[in-house]
Amino acid sequence: MTTIGCQSTCSPADQIFITRISPRQRQNYRARLNYKPAHWTQLAGSINWWENKNGANDTQFHQHYRNAGFVLTLFPNESMSLNLSYNYTDALQDAYICYNGSFVAPGTTANGCPTFDPANTSNNNNPSWIYSDYSNTINYLNAVLAFRPLKRLTVNAGYALTHTNGSSTILNTLQPLGPSQFSYHQPLASLGLDIAKNVSLHAYWNYDQYSEGSFVGPTSPRYFHDNRTVLSARYAF
Repeated sequence: MTTIGCQSTCSPADQIFITRISPRQRQNYRARLNYKPAHWTQLAGSINWWENKNGANDTQFHQHYRNAGFVLTLFPNESMSLNLSYNYTDALQDAYICYNGSFVAPGTTANGCPTFDPANTSNNNNPSWIYSDYSNTINYLNAVLAFRPLKRLTVNAGYALTHTNGSSTILNTLQPLGPSQFSYHQPLASLGLDIAKNVSLHAYWNYDQYSEGSFVGPTSPRYFHDNRTVLSARYAF
């Protein structure tokens, strides 16, 4: 697919230009699963798969988005339940690009941009040509266990993890990979105690830890963590 437009800064003879804005080939595959092998077990899963391509010599565009996950719920009795979920995402986008800058990235073809004209640089001031790549994978895991060790006591314990691992063509020496490479941990716990009719006490704890695995620049990788605790009393009427 192409689009035709005009630029007010161009001369009348150069006001029309053509730009490819979408792939020539596209495939999408999707599937869902719901399964209940027993009355106390439920399993649900899904897959969403995108593949996009444009094989033009000066584009060589490749893109995919692949996502798959499941949710498993177990409740063997009234005093215990377990919820487990997982999700995987894989994103990629590669294509030839033209750029300009004082930093020359590895793999660059100097003055190699197909539309670069050394005799008329005002129409295109991006002479460098490189096959740019971006890729990122994300793994997400969440588990929560709820049980009642005593009739009046309810306990919840859980853990969530988000982990990414990606890479990208760097066109600036100060450009960080940032959220393309990080880990985010979130454990949690809570207690609920019924002390009298319609009266209960609750305690909740949650921990967050975010850390980036790589940073290109003058500072250290970004990192933070915090603890949160909530104490409450509940009266139901």
